[in-house]
Amino acid sequence: MDGVINMLASCRESNRRGRSVKRPGSHFINFAFFQALWFACILGAARDRVWPGLALLGCFMLWQLWPGRRARGDVGLILICAAIGLLVDTLWIRFGLIHYRAAVPYADWAPLWIVALWITLGLTLNHSLAWLRRYVWASVALGAIGSPLSYFAGSRLGAAELPADLTWSMLAFSLSWAILVPALVYLGSKMSDERGIYNSISRQDAKAPR
Repeated sequence: MDGVINMLASCRESNRRGRSVKRPGSHFINFAFFQALWFACILGAARDRVWPGLALLGCFMLWQLWPGRRARGDVGLILICAAIGLLVDTLWIRFGLIHYRAAVPYADWAPLWIVALWITLGLTLNHSLAWLRRYVWASVALGAIGSPLSYFAGSRLGAAELPADLTWSMLAFSLSWAILVPALVYLGSKMSDERGIYNSISRQDAKAPR
């Protein structure tokens, strides 16, 4: 009888540990969704279509928020990212730093597809981008360099229009994202029980009975 009880307890512990440890492959899928959603939203907006990005975001959310793959804090983090994105990109529009196509629902507000991209970012912070928690300088560089390039690429693909003089737009994007990316990475680490796949696995191994 004791053997059966011990076996059931072992199975329960294995299931618990299996849910908490992230599989490396899931991070690659997470990053692939991140990239695919950028193209779906940008190319869709360039053709005045919002639904491709929103449809793919629905698939991404269904996959990533599945109980076996969801990290603690994911839902709260994407809500925060959506709110910040709505505010920040609306300010860019009001200040004349950028103009978006497919401006649904209102022309002077951040469009739905831009908010979808912010939600997508929120779904990566505890997963494929969790490694940024170890390297603050990398998160600052990613925000300061990568984000302005993303806005510029989006404009070249027809999803947005930038002023003829890019100086102020690029400067505003660079400075704001250099703050936002590390701040969101830090927030994600505080809202989650985990510190990325490697630390998560190490912590579980350390707790495992010898």
